[in-house]
Amino acid sequence: MTHYWILGGIIVVWVGASFFLSRLGETKEIGKKRLFILSLALTPLIGLALYLSSPHRKMYMYKEVFYKCNTCGYTFSEKHEYCPFCEKDGIKSVLVPKNKIMT
Repeated sequence: MTHYWILGGIIVVWVGASFFLSRLGETKEIGKKRLFILSLALTPLIGLALYLSSPHRKMYMYKEVFYKCNTCGYTFSEKHEYCPFCEKDGIKSVLVPKNKIMT
């Protein structure tokens, strides 16, 4: 009877360690799903080795155009001729295109 408790404990620790490693793998190139499957199928120690050897994900920077109202300061992602909020108040404020660096 005690063998089942020991076996159950080993399985819980195995799956828990694999899940914990998969959460850490979100920031790595290997990814969380692949790391979870590999550490579950092999061992969590091999999963840890794969996690440590995998490089960080690269963040690619790009520019995105936003349109800013100089009157109210609101920023729009779509192009409008005038600021919709200022136009409701009777002010025709032209939106100025701004480049934002995104990751």
